[in-house]
Amino acid sequence: MRINLPSTGDEEYSEALSRQLDEMLHDISALASRTREIVLSGGPRDPETETEPEAEAETEPEPEAE
Repeated sequence: MRINLPSTGDEEYSEALSRQLDEMLHDISALASRTREIVLSGGPRDPETETEPEAEAETEPEPEAE
């Protein structure tokens, strides 16, 4: 993405997107580091709670029995 920013022809826009990209890359790196730390700790995690599947919003009406 960064390589294509100059082709926008708008330096201000390119700089703003470059800053956003830097922030996102920083956040991704921090999340990846935290994930590695948790996985490598070897400790168990809390179990996930089971959830009921959401009811389908649009269901076909059943045909009436004759």
